[in-house]
Amino acid sequence: LIQTLHAVDKDDPYSGHQFSFSLAPEAASGSNFTIQDNKDNTAGILTRKNGYNRHEMSTYLLPVVISDNDYPVQSSTGTVTVRVCACDHHGNMQSCHAEALIHPTGLSTGALVAILLCIVILL
Repeated sequence: LIQTLHAVDKDDPYSGHQFSFSLAPEAASGSNFTIQDNKDNTAGILTRKNGYNRHEMSTYLLPVVISDNDYPVQSSTGTVTVRVCACDHHGNMQSCHAEALIHPTGLSTGALVAILLCIVILL
């Protein structure tokens, strides 16, 4: 067990809804993780793999589907980020540096300078 998830519907009383948890279909097959629905609006994320190599892959994105048992069924998918940290032989965490996930968007500085230079030459 590496993480426990909990769902609450703030519009209804605590016992108002029963939620179920599952992995999104695209992550269910071949994933190193499973979801164990505890049937009490909580679920545990379990790992299937014995060991992880931080240098091989340090971050896993796990899409989790939470559904209510109402009619019609409504669901939402959230992404849980699982980070692999360095541990000693006893399983105690040695280091786990926070690293920002960077998704490059837009143009690089060099491309912007080149475009501006071309505009100045044309003017």
